[in-house]
Amino acid sequence: MIHFGGSRWCRWDLHIHTPESILNMQFSFENSEDCKRYNNNIWDKYIDELEAKGEKENISVVGITDYCSVDGYEKIIDYRQRGRVQNFDLILANVEFRILPVTSKDKAINLHCIFSDELTVGEIKRFLNELNYDYQNRKYKCNKEELIELGRAYNPDITSDKECYKEGVNQFKVDVENLKEVINKDERYKEKVFIVISNNSQDGASGLRDSSTGSTRQELYRNADFIFSGNEGCRDYFLGRSSDSIENIIRKCGSLKACIHGSDAHDFEKLFNPDMDRFCWIKAEPTFNGLRQILFEPESRVKIQKEEPETQKNIYSIKRISIPSTNINQELSIRNVELQLNKNLVAIIGGKGSGKTAIIDVIANCYQEHDRSRHYDNKGKATKNNEDKNSFVQRIEKECPKLEVELDYIDKHSTFNKKITDNIFFQHGVIRYLPQGKIEEVAGNTELLHKIIQQLIFTNIQGKNNNEYTAYRSNEEKIADINNGIISILGGIRVLLKESSSEILLEHERQLEIKKGELKDKETKLSIFSGQLSEEEEKVATEATEKLKEFDMKYENTIDYAEKCFSTLEHIKEWDNMVNAEISELNQACFDSNLKQIPNIEFSNLIELINYNVSYASMRKEYFNEEKIKYSEVIKRFSGKQSERASLLKDRDNIKKAIHEIEEKISELHRKKREYISKVKELFAKYEELMFYYKSQKNSYDRIIELFKSIDTEILSSISFKAEVYFNENLFIELSEDVFDGRKIPDDFLEKTIKSIKDFLDDGDSFNYYQDKKTKEYLRRNKDLPDYYRWLTQDYFRLDTKVYFNGTELSKLSVGQKGAVILKLYLADGDYPIILDQPEDNLDNRFISNELITAFRKAKEKRQIIIATHNANLVVNADAEQIVVADFINNSIVYTSGSIENNHIRKEVASLLEGGEEAFKQRENKYGFQ
Repeated sequence: MIHFGGSRWCRWDLHIHTPESILNMQFSFENSEDCKRYNNNIWDKYIDELEAKGEKENISVVGITDYCSVDGYEKIIDYRQRGRVQNFDLILANVEFRILPVTSKDKAINLHCIFSDELTVGEIKRFLNELNYDYQNRKYKCNKEELIELGRAYNPDITSDKECYKEGVNQFKVDVENLKEVINKDERYKEKVFIVISNNSQDGASGLRDSSTGSTRQELYRNADFIFSGNEGCRDYFLGRSSDSIENIIRKCGSLKACIHGSDAHDFEKLFNPDMDRFCWIKAEPTFNGLRQILFEPESRVKIQKEEPETQKNIYSIKRISIPSTNINQELSIRNVELQLNKNLVAIIGGKGSGKTAIIDVIANCYQEHDRSRHYDNKGKATKNNEDKNSFVQRIEKECPKLEVELDYIDKHSTFNKKITDNIFFQHGVIRYLPQGKIEEVAGNTELLHKIIQQLIFTNIQGKNNNEYTAYRSNEEKIADINNGIISILGGIRVLLKESSSEILLEHERQLEIKKGELKDKETKLSIFSGQLSEEEEKVATEATEKLKEFDMKYENTIDYAEKCFSTLEHIKEWDNMVNAEISELNQACFDSNLKQIPNIEFSNLIELINYNVSYASMRKEYFNEEKIKYSEVIKRFSGKQSERASLLKDRDNIKKAIHEIEEKISELHRKKREYISKVKELFAKYEELMFYYKSQKNSYDRIIELFKSIDTEILSSISFKAEVYFNENLFIELSEDVFDGRKIPDDFLEKTIKSIKDFLDDGDSFNYYQDKKTKEYLRRNKDLPDYYRWLTQDYFRLDTKVYFNGTELSKLSVGQKGAVILKLYLADGDYPIILDQPEDNLDNRFISNELITAFRKAKEKRQIIIATHNANLVVNADAEQIVVADFINNSIVYTSGSIENNHIRKEVASLLEGGEEAFKQRENKYGFQ
C-alpha cells in the first residue's frame, strides 16, 4: 500500500505471537461459552481480537512472530486473502531464534529475523531450511520435521511430536555467520531480511556482563540492523547520547542503531499492550522499505513513547491541493492534480520546465500577501506593477483565467477554492512564500532584514518576559510621539519666524515714528488755540467732540451685535434640522414598548429672544445715529476756530490710538522673537530626547535579544544578534543638497554636524549640535532657517539588528553565506507554512550540507515546509517526508507523489537532482551504516 502523503507517524508492533507459537503459548478461551462460540477454534478468536484491538489502538504494521517458523504468519496471510485483518497497512513475518552464548542469567540470547512482505511464505521457509544446528555430529535444519528429530535426539524420553518440536525449538541455536551467509548468498534475500537483537538483560545481548564477552557482544551488535528494546537508556546509548559518543558507538557497533519495541504478546491481554505503554512509533510509509529508513535515521524516524510523536502544526497547514485537468494553450496543459500533502517537509522535484514552480505559485496566489496575479483592465493592460518572470500564474493568467485550485487544511473543516484571477484570498491563515530571487533581494535590503529578525525575536519571547516587551513597545510609542512633537514645534517655528521677521519689525517701527510725527504736528496746532477760545467755547467744543466719539462707537457696536445675532439664528436653524431629524430616526428605531418616545427640541423661545434683541439693537442703532447727527450739527455751528480745534482733537485722539496699537504690535513682535528662540531650543531638546529614546530602545532590545538567546533555537545555530542605532548618513547628506547652496557651504560643515550626532549616540551626555553663525548664508535662495531646522531634526535613525554568522558580521559575508543566514532566519520565523522556490540558488553546497540541513530538520518539527528544489541534499539529507515529482509529458504537467523510501521515488531523486546518488550515500553513511 503506497501512501501518497509520504512518510507519517504510525504505530508499529513487530513482535506479537500467535496461537501457533510453540513456546509459552497462552492464547485461550475465557470460559466454556467463549469456547463454544468459536467452536473450539482459537484461531478464529485470535483473528477477532487482532482486528478489534488493532482498530482500537490504530496499529498500522504488525510483525507476526513464531519461533523458528512462519506457520502463524502463513495462517494470518490466509485469513487476509479471505478478507480479514484488512485494518492493517502491512503484516510482516518475524521469526525468533536463540543464539549463543548464554547470558549471565543462563539464557540464550534472542535474535529475530524480520522478512520483507515481497518474500512469499515458501521463500521464507526455504530461507529457514538453509539454517542449521550441529548436535552430536549431525546438522539439523530449521524446519518442523528436523526440529522434532532434534528434540527427540536431545531427550529420548519425550514421545509426542509436539513436545519433541518444543524441545527442538528450545535447543536449536542459530549461528550468526550462517545466518548472514544465507542472506548474502541468494539475491532473493539481500535487503529483504532485517536482523534484530534483543537487548534484554535476561535473554538479550546486554546480559553478556563479563568483560571477556565484550567483543562477542559488540560483534552481535555489529551484525544487527536494529535493537529490540523499549528502555530509554538503551535508546540513548545506541544513538551515542550517553556513556559512549557517536564515534565510539560506530566503532563498537558498526553504526548507530535504532531501537524498536513490541508487545511480545503471548496472550490476548498483552496484545498491542507493551509494558509501561512503550508504544513503537515509526515515521515512514507503512512498507518494508519504510522500516529500512530507520537504519539511516535512527533518531528522527523512530520513537518509543505513549503519545504520537508528531508535533502540533498550525491548523492551517495545507492538507490537500486539487487542480482539475485544464488546457492552458495548445502547448501546455495540467493533468488532474489531487495531492495529499504531508504536514512536515514536502519536496517538489523535476527537470527544468517540468512544473515545479507552477504548483507552489498557484498555492501562493491563494493568499493576499502573495497575490501572484497582475489583474488586467478592460484594455488588457496590467494594473499592478508586480511583474515576476518566474511566476507561473502571471505567465498563464491571460490565456487561462479560469484555472481553478482548491486547498484543504489539516483542521479538517477549512477549504478554499478560487480561479487564479479571482480577487479573493484565504482569510483564516497565512503562508510565507519565497519565490526565486527573494533571498537575494532580502540580502540587499537592510530594513526588510531587520523587520524579519525583529519579528522572529519578538514572536519567540512574547509571553516569556512581558516587562521587557512592554518597555520596548513603550519606547517605540514615545519615539513616535517625539517625532510628532518635532513636527509640531517646526510648524510653530515657521509661523513665529514669519510673524516676527525683521522686515515686519522695521516697518512697524517706521510707522510708529510717522505717527509720532503726526501727533507732534496735531499737538503743535492745538497749542495755537490756547487762550483764543473762551472757557464756555472750550467746554462746548470739547463736550461735543467727546459725545460724537462716544455715539460713533456705540453705533458701530450695535451693527456688530446685530450681525452676530443673525449668525446665531443661522446656526440654530441648522441644529434644529439636524438634531430633530436624528431624534425622529431614534423614535422610529424603537424595538421595545418600554422605550419612551423622545420629544423634539424646541428652539422657538431662543429664536424669539434673539429676534427681540435684534429689534432692540436696531432701535438703539437709530437712536445712536440720531445722536451722532445731533452732535455733528453742534460742531458745525461752532465758529471757525472752534470747528478747527474740535477736528484737531479728534485727529489727535485717533493718532494716539494708532500709536498704542503699533506699540502693542511691536511688543508682540519682540515676544514672538523671544518665543522663536525658545522654540528653537525646545526643538533641539526634543531632538536630543529622540536620540535618547533610540539609545534606550537599543538597550531594551539588547536585553530582549539576550532573552531570545536563552531559548532553544537550534535552527539559528551559528547566528548571533546585537542591537544598533543606525544613523542614515547617506540620507542626511542627500537631503542637505536641497537645503544648502553647495558653492557657499564650508567643506567641513556637514562633517562636523554628523560628528556631533554620532558622538551623542555613542556616549554623549548632551547633544551639542554644530551650528555655524553664518548658517543662514549657506542656504539656497528659496530656503530659510525653518528649512534648515527641518532637515537637521528629521528622524534619520532606525533600530537595527546586527547579524553575525560564526562571529562575522553579515555585511562581510559572501552572497552564499548571506543566503544561508537569511534562509535560516525565515525557517525560524513562525509556525505557519513556508513555501520556498529553489532557495539553494546562489548558495554554496557546502553551506547547504553544513548549515541548512539541520535547520530544515528542526524547522519541519514546528511548521509545514514545501520546497521546490534541484538540490539533493535538501531532499535526502533533510529527510523529506514527501516527494512530489513534477514531469512534463506530451505537453502536460503531471505530478506523482511518494516518500523517500519508495523505490520509484528514490530513482527519480537520484536521476533528477544534482548529486542525488551521492546524497543517498551521505545519508546512509551518516551514522556509520555501510
